[in-house]
Amino acid sequence: MNQKLKFLVLSLAFLNPIFSQTEKNSAKKYADLVDSVKIREYLTILASDSLEGRNTGDLGQKKAAEYIQKHFRKIGLDSLSNGYLQQFPLYKKNKSATLYFNKIKLTFPQDFGYHGFFDSEYNDTNLVNEDGVDAISWEKFKTDSYYSKVKLNSLIITIDSYLDVDFDLIKRSKIKHFFFLCKKYNESYFTRFNEDELTFSTKDPQRLFFINLKKLKSTPKKELNHLELKINPLDEVLTENVLAYIEGSDPNLKDEFVVISAHYDHLGIKKGEIYNGADDNGSGTSALLELARVFQEAKLKGENPKRSILFICFTGEEHGLFGSLYYSLNPLVPLKKTVADFNIDMIGRKDDDKEKNQFSVFVIGSDKISMDFHKKQEEIARNNSNLHLDYKYNDVNDKEKLYYRSDHYNFAKNGIPSIFYFGGFHKDYHEASDDIEKINFTKIKSISELVFYTVWGFGN
Repeated sequence: MNQKLKFLVLSLAFLNPIFSQTEKNSAKKYADLVDSVKIREYLTILASDSLEGRNTGDLGQKKAAEYIQKHFRKIGLDSLSNGYLQQFPLYKKNKSATLYFNKIKLTFPQDFGYHGFFDSEYNDTNLVNEDGVDAISWEKFKTDSYYSKVKLNSLIITIDSYLDVDFDLIKRSKIKHFFFLCKKYNESYFTRFNEDELTFSTKDPQRLFFINLKKLKSTPKKELNHLELKINPLDEVLTENVLAYIEGSDPNLKDEFVVISAHYDHLGIKKGEIYNGADDNGSGTSALLELARVFQEAKLKGENPKRSILFICFTGEEHGLFGSLYYSLNPLVPLKKTVADFNIDMIGRKDDDKEKNQFSVFVIGSDKISMDFHKKQEEIARNNSNLHLDYKYNDVNDKEKLYYRSDHYNFAKNGIPSIFYFGGFHKDYHEASDDIEKINFTKIKSISELVFYTVWGFGN
């Protein structure tokens, strides 16, 4: 079903009550089975020192994948792949790189930073071809008459800082190489970027350079007479998404899928300390495992939703949403058959001490694809949950830009309605102190129940 037709069908469905009385009774019966004791049991394993922080590609992440596999197998979920796994390669990022820009030597990350996949074979002929180069301002590039029509291979753009770049606009353009000359170059950002060891390869990615304008003798006019990138070879690292599904009960709808997703990787070991990531994202992964168990209970009694439900535990989120990016490029269920994604990331804590209602949840992205989708999820929440839906981080102007920072985004950018459920930031975010002792299991249970009701509604 194409996206426009899908929205029409969903919109027509909104004219009907969210649940029939029978569906409502069934939904409550199974939602009540969500068990915080079992969630604690899962999280005790996922956030244990024995899993060594679940860093992508490391032994701890492999152990976590095996644990999730065993859970899916134990409760009897169906597999779309070999042993519930979708394996793919990442690459250890180059720690050393030199860019010669119009014969001026620039060193990474002191003088320039970059985004995109590079290997040791890249040189000047790869970066700029006979199509030529233009040198413009960011304001000019943003005009529809320019970015959507320009045919050049490369652009030199003067910009205030990295933070001003609209990455969605960059992706919509057809230009392969961008050279941003930053008036305010932030070396510390690219130093942190350099500390993140893994990168993702695509067949034909855009490549972005961010150059400290103060390092150049002058702003280039419309030519690059010498451009060369020297970079170290890359080592391959294998990692895996873990996924399983429950077939829908309706013969006409079971080939459509509702996705529940959560990333299970974290930051590993740093300077001898284990980053257990109990909240980030042991909490979301544990909620997913419990939701899988409960939906399977409904399946075994012949009362599961009409559409199929796909459970995906993503790897590589902490390094750049790599697991969900790989899945979106290599889906095991066609994206045109994917009705919605409900993504759970960090739901075990409250938002520092600012949150008045500790049982609120931040809802991000629900209105970005379809307002009907947004209204329906609100109605489901209003009729079935006491949780307060907070849209603080859904604001396009919010500085955290969370809409782009979790795995739902790789569904949303493909036109699939998506929600990112988020419990809030806290002082232990990305710290070694993010441990299970600080988790609020009542909050995880409440948000899990909300996700259950919402998936049940869209599944039917």
